[in-house]
Amino acid sequence: MNYFLCTDGGINSDNFNGTLDWLFSIMSGFDEYLEGEDAI
Repeated sequence: MNYFLCTDGGINSDNFNGTLDWLFSIMSGFDEYLEGEDAI
C-alpha cells in the first residue's frame, strides 16, 4: 500500500500530487466500468 500512496521518505508535494492523480485515474476508470456494465 505504501507503494501506491507514495509515502516512502515522507509525504511531499510531488508524492501527494502523484497519489491524487493515481486515485482519480482509478475512480474515473471505475465509474466508466460501472456505466458500461449498467451496474447502477
